[in-house]
Amino acid sequence: MITDFKIPQFAAAGCPVPGGEHAWLFDNESDVLDFETRDIFGFDLTDFIVAEDQPAPITRTPLLMYLLFRVRESINGKRRCMQVFDEFAQYLDDPIIDLQIKRGLKTDRKKDCIYLFATQEPNDAIESRIGKTVIQQCVTQILLENRKATAEDYIDGLKLTPTELAELWKIPMGSRQFLYKQGNQSTMAVMDLTGLDREISILSGTPDNAEILQEIIDASGSIDPVAWMPKYFDAVVGPSAMAR
Repeated sequence: MITDFKIPQFAAAGCPVPGGEHAWLFDNESDVLDFETRDIFGFDLTDFIVAEDQPAPITRTPLLMYLLFRVRESINGKRRCMQVFDEFAQYLDDPIIDLQIKRGLKTDRKKDCIYLFATQEPNDAIESRIGKTVIQQCVTQILLENRKATAEDYIDGLKLTPTELAELWKIPMGSRQFLYKQGNQSTMAVMDLTGLDREISILSGTPDNAEILQEIIDASGSIDPVAWMPKYFDAVVGPSAMAR
């Protein structure tokens, strides 16, 4: 099951409370976040993404430190763990967080934990502090089609060879082909998502689907996926998808 924790907007704005600069962030009598209760957890960090010329919310660093600490605390080598950071350069470009990520990349892999960093704008990641750490520490790259890919970003930044960049330029739009590079070796591959319409409708949402989902949840009176998921699939994918 997926548990989605929404970091509220007031956390991004800041709220002075007696007892310390960030005491209000951690003022619960007990910590109820338990990584043993679910297999997948999602944390919405949208409110922590700011424009390049704007200062980061003062609460971003302590909250990210807490989340990284709690995740690392749960990594014990007894179960596999994957940490996925989407548009990571937008909220991880912080000296303290950079240090924590660098430490995790070096030590957590020994406990069956892998890190996945995703971005739609390679140049933004390359120019960031955390981007340099990721490029240095992660030996595997999965590069999707990008007709606008530049030698500056992909050869100088991501360390592709001219031949690899040329192959990237050749990828047809919508083909689901990608360049897989690990160390000094690379190959072209295809990610065939045929038959995964239901899963994609959940993992890659749209504003329209989000509105449909909210209407179904409101009508069912429950946020339990068992209650709303069949109706959601029926509405956005079609009845035939439920037969699989």
